[in-house]
Amino acid sequence: MSNNEFKVNNHNYRIIKNEDENLLFHVPSSALYELDKEGTSLLKRVENRNLCKEDFYSEDLQMLEKLNVIGDEEPNEYIEVKNFPATTLILNIASGCNLSCTYCYKADLETLKNSGNMSFDTALQAIKRLYEGAPNQKLYNITFFGGEPLSNFELIKDVTMYATQFFKQRGANVDFTITTNATLLTKEIISFLKKYQFGITISIDGPKAIHDKTRLTNSGAGSYEMVRKKVELLLSMYKERQIGARVTLTRGITQVDEIWDHLFNELHFSEVGFAPATASDNAVFNLSEKELLEVFKGFKKLGEKYIEAALKGEFNGFSNLHRVIGDIHAGRKKNFHVVQE
Repeated sequence: MSNNEFKVNNHNYRIIKNEDENLLFHVPSSALYELDKEGTSLLKRVENRNLCKEDFYSEDLQMLEKLNVIGDEEPNEYIEVKNFPATTLILNIASGCNLSCTYCYKADLETLKNSGNMSFDTALQAIKRLYEGAPNQKLYNITFFGGEPLSNFELIKDVTMYATQFFKQRGANVDFTITTNATLLTKEIISFLKKYQFGITISIDGPKAIHDKTRLTNSGAGSYEMVRKKVELLLSMYKERQIGARVTLTRGITQVDEIWDHLFNELHFSEVGFAPATASDNAVFNLSEKELLEVFKGFKKLGEKYIEAALKGEFNGFSNLHRVIGDIHAGRKKNFHVVQE
């Protein structure tokens, strides 16, 4: 084989640079391969079609051919999926909220006084349809969402008890999760969540000065102090599962490391996940390209801390990277936004 006889399949790989280290990301399998200096040099010669005679006998070139980075394109084998069971049900149980977060994406959100709540009959029918669409599975998930879902806590109780028996009678288990702003938490509610071992995510945007810029009560006051007190109560009572914080980053907010430090080291959340605002209908809250670069620099810093902690057998709670690593390990494919510096 000569330099003119092989094909380079550029769409099958990407080079990821990390300081003085290069990694090859294999697109078809979502696998990562470390490239030493010889491997990096070989790949450049491949791309430039400037291979020497010795290269054609190297193990590295054989590996690139095995990965289909070079060589004739392997045909895609499509497998018809006839049964793809959806086992998660998201119940939007409340259209109202006791906060008025400035960046909220729900244009139809009402105050609690004027809100409409899901009925038990609607929830019951949704659970039955979930099972009918994916019968005989071992585990199902029901997520309570809103508005503020805890404003309809009576329905949460009724649905949880009903669903537990419903799936038990069918030889299955059901897991419950909830995303809440924490403001309506009480000892009674926390005890109920403990009993059924809910997965809990708290919407909180960082320390007081940052959180109170956008997460306001209906009267226009900052909600941080109220949220902090409820979080402290929750974390003191709830040890059954890890509790995560979900942070929304809006225009002008790029202090990723400061936010993580406060939520992980001061408030003691088990995980902290960040969601940059980039596609809101109200563009005033979207992060600019420059701000996204600052956020990604912060993510890189947290990623380095993640690695340092992992080498010590510890977890630093940076859930964005933790989930990406899990996806890569499992071979799950996702689209990621790329910003060029």
